[in-house]
Amino acid sequence: MKGITLLVLASMAVCSQSAAVDLLQNLSSLASVSTLAGQLWESVSGDNCEKIIVPAGHGASLFTRKNCKGDRYDVPYGARNIPSDQSERHESAVVLADHALYLYDESYGSVSSKIKNFLRISNKNVKTILDLGKVAILAAPKDRNLYVNIKDGSSTDNNLSEDAEFAAVARGNTGKCPAVPAHVAANTYPEADCSLGGVAGIGGWDQPFQVPITNGEYELDDEDEGEEDAISCIVLRGGCRMILKDTALISNDGQIEISAPPGQDKIFNLGRSNDPKLKSLDKDVNVVEAFCDGETEINILKN
Repeated sequence: MKGITLLVLASMAVCSQSAAVDLLQNLSSLASVSTLAGQLWESVSGDNCEKIIVPAGHGASLFTRKNCKGDRYDVPYGARNIPSDQSERHESAVVLADHALYLYDESYGSVSSKIKNFLRISNKNVKTILDLGKVAILAAPKDRNLYVNIKDGSSTDNNLSEDAEFAAVARGNTGKCPAVPAHVAANTYPEADCSLGGVAGIGGWDQPFQVPITNGEYELDDEDEGEEDAISCIVLRGGCRMILKDTALISNDGQIEISAPPGQDKIFNLGRSNDPKLKSLDKDVNVVEAFCDGETEINILKN
């Protein structure tokens, strides 16, 4: 999938050789999803970041200078625009253990993104996700905080250093998969266990495809984002459900509904499923519907 989000899965920065071994082990066990995206972060040296205490009600802290220095913005739970006097400034981050921080390069309601996506799709909530642009996802291990610098420059033009305008924090990473933020119903991937596929970042998706509450059918478009007949793994936010459909005229595999219990994300690896119907839809879904309990609009909070 090529145009909605950028996944950057990092692990905790280390300050000694022995800790570096732990870093590699945790990176492998947590979320070895994107090698290419790994170019956009670097571990933090020194202990300045380790002294940072993220306040209650928040899941991460952003800083305007490397190594957790400079002006600070504490990211509250939920999804919202970064205040205008704080946006497009940050170069490092602290993310609490078992949390995922999502940094998007466009603010909600920005004129430039609305113009860009005006003719692309009519579904309001899907369009909002497109409007937010690309995203870096920083997912911390379950037992330790994550400390990273966001690198400057990228050959993929997915650099978010000093460029983030919208942030979301979610708690409860599941296996190798980052927690799903409150403004979407699900994160989807082309391979099992939240893998973006490809080899060394080549040949797979650049980022996961995020599905919001759809309020009806959303027809996936291979020419638009590349997700049609490509989804193999779905991480569904707690309290949400999805209807997966194959509407092809030939070899139609029908549809199935999946759901996640309230307050707990659930992973569905389609190709590994014991349910024959769900397994038959592996890389064969071309229409989805997504619903979340008590929600009809995308859940974006005001500052």
